Order: sequence, then C-alpha cells, then structure tokens
Amino acid sequence: MEDITEKILQTDKEAYRILKESERKYREILKRAEEEYEKIIEDYRKKAEKEKIRLKKCFLEDLKKEKIEEEKQLNKKIQEIRERFEKNKHKILSEIIKIIQDEICR
Repeated sequence: MEDITEKILQTDKEAYRILKESERKYREILKRAEEEYEKIIEDYRKKAEKEKIRLKKCFLEDLKKEKIEEEKQLNKKIQEIRERFEKNKHKILSEIIKIIQDEICR
C-alpha cells in the first residue's frame, strides 16, 4: 500500500512538473509569437510608409506635369489671341477712325 501511495505521489509530482514546464514553454512560445507579430506589423508599417511616400511623389510629379501642360495650353491661347488682335488691329483702327470721322463730319 505504501508503494502505491508513493507512486501516486511521484506521479502527481511528475504531472505537476510537466504542467509547470508546459506553462513555461507556453509563455515562451507566446512571447516569441508576440515579438514576431510586432516585427511583421512594423515591417508592414514601414512598407506602407514607403509606398505612401512613393505615391505622394508620383502624385506631385503628375500634378507638376499637368500644371506645365495647362500653362502651355494657356500660353498658346494667349498667343492665338495676340495674333488675332495683331491681324485685326488695322481693321479695328480703321473702323474706329471711320466712326470718329463720321462724328466729326456731322
């Protein structure tokens, strides 16, 4: 009977030791998993920030190109207006002079 009690106590101690070892290993695994998770999240954050910077740079470049193109178009329209004015300047002046002459001769 004493042998059985002693074996039960030893088995209980062994089970308790195994339980504590399992809990320790579980905490180690959990800690490593949390560290790995944080590393992965930080890597994604860095990648996302780099992508954000790249997209912002592309956006600003596109915006600059669009501004330059709009300025070219505007300058072209201004030039066309100037050319039409120069082309019609004599006609306009002639009409103004005619109106003035008509007014004077009345």
